[in-house]
Amino acid sequence: MKSTRGAIGMAIALASLVLGACGGGGSGGGSPPTYHVGGTVSGLRVGGLVLNDGTRSIAVDTGATSFAFDAGKASGASYAVTVGTQPAGQTCRVVAGTGAGVVSGADVATVQVTCRNYVAYVVDFDTGRLLGFPVADDGSVAATPSSVIEDTPTRAWAFAPDGAHVYVVGHHMLKAFSIDAEGKLAPVPGTFPEIGFSQAIAISPDGRYAYVADADEESIREFAIRPDATLAPLTPSSVPGFGNAEGIAMAPDGKSAYVVGNGGTMAQFAVGDSGQLTPLLPPSVMFQSGIHTMAIAPDGGALYVSSGIGSAFGTVDQFRILADGTLQPFAGPTIDTGIDLESIVISPDGRHLYAAESEGRPGTAGHIETFAIGDDGTLSHPDARYVRLVNLMPQLTLSPDGAMLYCMLDYQISAYSRAVDGSLAEASVTDHTDVMMGQKIEIR
Repeated sequence: MKSTRGAIGMAIALASLVLGACGGGGSGGGSPPTYHVGGTVSGLRVGGLVLNDGTRSIAVDTGATSFAFDAGKASGASYAVTVGTQPAGQTCRVVAGTGAGVVSGADVATVQVTCRNYVAYVVDFDTGRLLGFPVADDGSVAATPSSVIEDTPTRAWAFAPDGAHVYVVGHHMLKAFSIDAEGKLAPVPGTFPEIGFSQAIAISPDGRYAYVADADEESIREFAIRPDATLAPLTPSSVPGFGNAEGIAMAPDGKSAYVVGNGGTMAQFAVGDSGQLTPLLPPSVMFQSGIHTMAIAPDGGALYVSSGIGSAFGTVDQFRILADGTLQPFAGPTIDTGIDLESIVISPDGRHLYAAESEGRPGTAGHIETFAIGDDGTLSHPDARYVRLVNLMPQLTLSPDGAMLYCMLDYQISAYSRAVDGSLAEASVTDHTDVMMGQKIEIR
């Protein structure tokens, strides 16, 4: 991994010296000249940012305002700069339209990379609003929103992998919003397909396709995502037989997808090169009824489903994801939790799963429970790692760097710092007068 150059000008000057020492025209022996690819960086306050251009990578220093890849490219060669590793506590992205192109007889200095602190995005179910709250350096969430979108009663959402857009669905609603360099939301112009009632949506890891559950049509609708972020139906445009879909999840490699319903079944699909879903064999697996949420391990090796409502215990069902995408229950496939399991999330390092319960185990209040994830993907409960909760419908999310866990309880967001062993310590609690009943939270 290479270090950042102080400025693009220095990179160009060094390249000129090399060319001059060789008599011009490249690296001697009549080799053609090469040109550097670089650009500007704004807002970067911490280390850890890594940019990629194909197989090449460069580590960008704290506070850098420019970058240039060390190795040059010949005229006519293509380039595509992407964010390989995000810095801790910040989100960086390559500005659309600046990251890819063809070298044309000169150094490239037009790639733009912007960075910002995290933003906590919240769905307020009572008011039908989407809100964005800035996240401070210490992980606390601001009390006042920096972005508010009205009249958007959201039941489910999916963020584009590049962080530039979020898609939301609800009762006869499918919308998209752009996310600017400061994390603020704005409606994406254009016409979006009409859908019925929906409470599930997913976007493929490469950002090319979107999948939406449509209860009215009893199907999973399939769309290609256009460059302007609008949606175009695939052919065929839907997969029938899903009137009660409550969740859609994509494997990290984008080659398989999973759809859960409230009847205790989960359909499994292969994802074709053009985005179409094709049932695997067997087409579905069974688990405990009463689905709330599911999570896939970052390495794509296991899938976990929270289930069980109003019973003596909730459960997390555990499945191994095989090479062909099919699911295989673990030996001892379920693990008990508290009652009314509302939300589960997995840490980015894949070592811990957190479960939020409206009610704890019999005789106790609600909790956030910590489970260890073994090397083989199995869950264990090594000790009584509980964080007590007092409100109903807790919703969990983790910061992208895994340093903090957040819990949304009605109008309150609690932030917990995470230790290496997965244990939690309360770091801050913020009341939000702009939120009546927070239903979803995501840190981006």
